[in-house]
Amino acid sequence: MKTSNFNFLINVRALNAPFSGVQRYLSDLLPGITSGLLANGIISRTISTRHTGIKAHLWEQTTAAITENDKLLWSPASTGPILRKNQILTIHDLQQLDHPEWFNAKFQLGYKFIVPLVARQCRHVIAISNFTKKRIVDRCKIPEEKISVIHNGINSRFHPIEKDSIIPILNKLKLPSDKYILCVGGLKPNKNLKNTLICWKKLSKSLPDDLWLYIVGVKDLNSKDIDCGDLIGLPKIKFLGFINDTDLPYLISGSKLFIFLSYYEGFGFPILEAMACGVPVVSSNATSLTEIANESAMLCDPDDIISICNCIKLLYYSIDKRTEFIKKGLENVKSFTLETSVSKYISLFHKLYIKKLQ
Repeated sequence: MKTSNFNFLINVRALNAPFSGVQRYLSDLLPGITSGLLANGIISRTISTRHTGIKAHLWEQTTAAITENDKLLWSPASTGPILRKNQILTIHDLQQLDHPEWFNAKFQLGYKFIVPLVARQCRHVIAISNFTKKRIVDRCKIPEEKISVIHNGINSRFHPIEKDSIIPILNKLKLPSDKYILCVGGLKPNKNLKNTLICWKKLSKSLPDDLWLYIVGVKDLNSKDIDCGDLIGLPKIKFLGFINDTDLPYLISGSKLFIFLSYYEGFGFPILEAMACGVPVVSSNATSLTEIANESAMLCDPDDIISICNCIKLLYYSIDKRTEFIKKGLENVKSFTLETSVSKYISLFHKLYIKKLQ
């Protein structure tokens, strides 16, 4: 098919970056969006670069800006070509603008300049939560009507799994116990790993001796990563590093409860994935997480160690509370399906595409 036959472009350069929430979001949405566009008579193609880092950003501001610039372009990873007005931009969060102290000064400066400018220049902005929409309005100074909120959808691979199917995965990962609490995060400041470790230290004597804490997204810990003082070397903690998406639903389903104490999230995939797997959740009440949890998790101030510890003990020991929050979580995730998200994207893209032709 000739290039001229395509009438909708998708900027997928983010798929070359290390796998994280944005990459999961895009890789899950892409098949449904391309087929949905085609069903509406809109033929799409992806554009990308083999480069990563600063070279990928330069490609985005040069090649992506001029590639068939009469076509409508969707940039789904918070940045896009400044000079391209005929563009739809998805913004996931504005951490770099709200918390510049968490980022490299040069990177933060570039983001601070590019994102608000692209948001003002482009035809339409998609926010992945109402929280993110509010931050865009405040930081980028654009009208609310230019922004549509489309929540992310959870892939159907996340669902409750029977223990007999979980044990082989735990054995494959060489985990020391099948009794564990799970935390998914990382060493970035917003993930607030330090307070998870502090809580574990305080709780270790009041929880069963064979209960472990498994942390996904962190390979190991040393004092250079976070200001962790005497938190290095705590007993019954295993850092699992990256877990592929095939094994992750099994690992989540096997956990006694899920902890997510992030300071800042544009959406919050992990708490919904845990809910979808039938696991009760202790979450921070910060940024978008209250919106996404929708009263289906035990919510705590991410710095209130006593409250967090009490929530963990209550959800671990109380059968009634565990049952209540598992039921609430499974009901909550019904509002966050991948199919619903794809359908809303297709509807918006079709509407904006038709407007472009008029």
